[in-house]
Amino acid sequence: MAIFSPMVGFNRAGTTLLSSLLDAHPKIAFGNEIELVKRITNRNVEFKESDFMRVVIPNVKSFTREGKKWTDRQYLLPINYSYQDTTVYGDKKAAQSADIFGRNPAMIEKLYRLVTVDIKPLIIVRNPFDVIAAVFNRKDCMVALVKKGNTRTLDDVIQAHKPIIRGIETLLEKKPETQIIYYESLLSMTQTKISYILKYYGLSPDEQL
Repeated sequence: MAIFSPMVGFNRAGTTLLSSLLDAHPKIAFGNEIELVKRITNRNVEFKESDFMRVVIPNVKSFTREGKKWTDRQYLLPINYSYQDTTVYGDKKAAQSADIFGRNPAMIEKLYRLVTVDIKPLIIVRNPFDVIAAVFNRKDCMVALVKKGNTRTLDDVIQAHKPIIRGIETLLEKKPETQIIYYESLLSMTQTKISYILKYYGLSPDEQL
């Protein structure tokens, strides 16, 4: 059965790195910020595997053709990306998804009700002090939800993260089987964490990786 795996959690927490590593597996297509949780919860019709194929596959193919460039880094790996045998469809819009769940917890059940494939979210967390500092120092960061004129204060950034934290907590309360990935562990034990996630999806590591 196909799987939908939305990332839920902090911005500036390695979501692009993690999604790029997972996207290299022949059975995984991880979309680049397609806002799927927002799209699905804003509608009242089922979202089927064919819908994920229609939305995610063109996105990942386009992102791959562009060299998987994001901010000031490139995440393209020297492998053959085919996206022909995809069974896991992901989206790395983690902070937005957490924010949606934090502001309206009912959206979690709505998501599970409308999606007809299995849902296996990935919660992505990082030391919150590091996250807030990284967001505050990045002028173009999309997590700046609250602005005063053309400036953003440290308190603005802190307040913007409160619904994100509530969303993470609520998802874990409602779906305790959800897997958590810590940014710091991802960097220090990358292979172990990728294998851990693949097992969560019911997949085996790919030899070329």
